[in-house]
Amino acid sequence: MVPGPLRTVKPRAGEPFGAGVVWYALHMHGESDPAFLRLRPTREADLPFVRELEQDPENAPFISQWTTEQHADAIRRGDREHWIIESDNGGPRGYLIAYDLKAQDSGVYVKRIVVSPKGAGLGRAAMTELLEHAYRDLGTDYVWLAVRPENERAQRSYAALGFTLTKRSERARECIAAGRDPENPNLLMIHYRDRK
Repeated sequence: MVPGPLRTVKPRAGEPFGAGVVWYALHMHGESDPAFLRLRPTREADLPFVRELEQDPENAPFISQWTTEQHADAIRRGDREHWIIESDNGGPRGYLIAYDLKAQDSGVYVKRIVVSPKGAGLGRAAMTELLEHAYRDLGTDYVWLAVRPENERAQRSYAALGFTLTKRSERARECIAAGRDPENPNLLMIHYRDRK
């Protein structure tokens, strides 16, 4: 299905995850009722889903594999945010991990985002909410991430949200195009507060 317009809606009355949780209405063409999407904190009971999605053959080539213990540690740490991307009509649709690195003067780093199904607007809605959260609640001036050069779908999605390649990544891309190995092949993309 092709996603229709994406709009932010207010949290529902009695929302169990508190203030700051935003539902996104995904209007799918051909469906009269929208599917609502939100980020909620990951619980240890969610980790089998997280590991299954991480190990899926469609995702595994693009992300490093973590153990259940590594995910549990990220849930517990104060400088990490581990989120489930969830819809009200289908349960969990993905997960997102971000590091709050402001204490090191390094903004907020998106370690990982994985969604299923792809191409339905889920990742874009989740990243939109994360960007708003990072600027509004965490007070950062920028959010950044690393993406593999062969993951062109992700690069296009991030660029559509306002992320741009860093100068180092532009040089890495030139090396790859010329058939040379760059020092670090991952491309760094950054989003600044004033580019929202």
